[in-house]
Amino acid sequence: MSGRAHRSSRASTCPSPVSFDRLVAETPPVDVSPRPVVPVVSVIVAVFNEERHIDELVRSVMEQDIEEPLELLLIDGMSTDSTRDRIRAILQAERPANRQIRLLENPQKRVPYAFNIGLREAVGEYFCLFGAHASFDPNYVRVCVELVRSSESRAAYGGLIRTLSDGTTEANLTVDVLTNPFGSSRASFRTQGSGTVDNIGFPVLRTAELRNAGGYDERLFRNGDNEMNRRLISRGVELRIT
Repeated sequence: MSGRAHRSSRASTCPSPVSFDRLVAETPPVDVSPRPVVPVVSVIVAVFNEERHIDELVRSVMEQDIEEPLELLLIDGMSTDSTRDRIRAILQAERPANRQIRLLENPQKRVPYAFNIGLREAVGEYFCLFGAHASFDPNYVRVCVELVRSSESRAAYGGLIRTLSDGTTEANLTVDVLTNPFGSSRASFRTQGSGTVDNIGFPVLRTAELRNAGGYDERLFRNGDNEMNRRLISRGVELRIT
């Protein structure tokens, strides 16, 4: 597949969550764009102080070439910069009827809570977990959804990931470490090639698979997506990079 994800290496600290089973009405949406059509695909992104990245992220998701309706859920960990103002401005801008954006609050601030809020609120049959510091080739979602749909087994798909530097010395060194198996292991999504794998950085799969697995473990402030990958495998879901 030509679709790839491009991930910035800027260091960040992930703020902390409520177990998926306990997420009821504690985090109401603060902004909801009109929803004239029912989304088939839900793209979930945890954000916190992303004023430098949010416009590129939204553009990348809105320009996905899948024709079916898509919603982007931005779960904000109570940003203190202009991220929320930027998102509200984006909500006011015109876009195709089959592209929707919603801004949701994550008062707990930690990433696993954001994932579970997105999982609770997602309308689409297909769930895409994306990163705030990443951009995606226009065919990423379409190709992954087509592969999940056509797979004879239960599967989650993702594309090859390129880790890019912003040009600073720190970022250059970080890229060198993260893209080397010695620095991040041969099982890392940054070093794996195509085929069946242990981890997917930006997975696309059926929403029901994650809900049936019980959602993300909110005791894990980091690497909750890796733990979910292992749980999915144990439940018979194959992880594939294409």
